[in-house]
Amino acid sequence: MTSPLCSDCRASHTHRFTPKHAAISGAWTLAGYDTPLGEAIARCKRTDDRALAVTLARLFARRLAPHLAAMPNVTLVPTPTTKRRQLKRGFHLPSLQAAALAHAMRTRWRTALHLEHGPKQADMGLEARRHNLIGRLRSVRSVPHTVVLVDDVWTTGQTAAACARELLGDHTEWVKVATLCAKRVEGSSFP
Repeated sequence: MTSPLCSDCRASHTHRFTPKHAAISGAWTLAGYDTPLGEAIARCKRTDDRALAVTLARLFARRLAPHLAAMPNVTLVPTPTTKRRQLKRGFHLPSLQAAALAHAMRTRWRTALHLEHGPKQADMGLEARRHNLIGRLRSVRSVPHTVVLVDDVWTTGQTAAACARELLGDHTEWVKVATLCAKRVEGSSFP
């Protein structure tokens, strides 16, 4: 069987970067969003291609597991989507990523966040993104120790920061983020 990913995507590396959000203590990504991998994610979302989503999730797990395996007491938590969007698309890429990574790391993943229907973050600028999730995003399950928040794309970090703020407190001590790709971030390990 041939892979739906080009050789550049399959050969992507893992990059660690430090987000400028106090609630997040570290982050990893496979590539910049302006790469073939970013194009594959956009195509996956645009065409609702479940087979491509599964391939991306497996790549994510294979690349990230070695970097995260030594972390003790980790629970993977996918960023939420609305039920309406998930039903329309037929899958939720961050959940597929979390399941694949949990399997590779022999750890657990949990749905711990809920998002009410409303405007998509992707359609907004930075300031609007800061306020868009207020009142729509909530924690529905306490997660102990360290959470690795799993998302497909890091753009401004506003979604991840809002999720981290919801999770921190009760039993969650640290929130880290792992994404397939990220918009180029100043100070990151990728060019």
